[in-house]
Amino acid sequence: MDNLAIEFTFLSGLALLCVIFLVACCLYRTFPFHHIPSDLQQRCLGIAVALLPLWLLKAGLHPGLEMHFLGLTVATLMIGWHLSLLIGVANLLLLGIWQGSSPAQITIEALLGVALPIGITVSVLTGYRRYLPQHFFIYIFVCGFFAAALAMLGRHLALGLFYLIDGQYRASAVTEDYLYLWPLLLFPEALLNGMAVTLMATYRPQWLTSFRDKDLS
Repeated sequence: MDNLAIEFTFLSGLALLCVIFLVACCLYRTFPFHHIPSDLQQRCLGIAVALLPLWLLKAGLHPGLEMHFLGLTVATLMIGWHLSLLIGVANLLLLGIWQGSSPAQITIEALLGVALPIGITVSVLTGYRRYLPQHFFIYIFVCGFFAAALAMLGRHLALGLFYLIDGQYRASAVTEDYLYLWPLLLFPEALLNGMAVTLMATYRPQWLTSFRDKDLS
């Protein structure tokens, strides 16, 4: 069924519980907020402002099945997963209220469009630390370019499959109007994040909390 607004179902209710749990964990890790260093606070503010226009410029034929740049890979590498998640959810709420998105749509996007890409980035970073040589170019290409492309692919497939299983849209609408379009933003997303990581790793490595001295080898 093609709805003008996404409605709450059993699956989106479970998604809401997951989002509440993740946000609570992030708040616990960052509280009290005044203990966050001032330079990290400035990076958080810059990321929050930079993500708004990236997420505002989106394209899609159906609510919830929309494509836009993420920028979450470079954010995660800069400030960590918990702060990135808080900023992503806060931006989603602001944009959702302004654009009139339904609470269910915001919830699903928070879990699969924000938390999932951040989790993929953290997984790639962990795999790099554990299994690959610690090298400048490997860090850039694996944690920057590859992680961003994988995060975008994971978000795209997860959202499409969620709405397909949940029955919010007809299968043809999900597959033909959304799932088949996955290659369009894969390379641009990888390029955007990869170039940003490259510039910071080269000129401002202190802005990347995930970057270590042995990555310079």
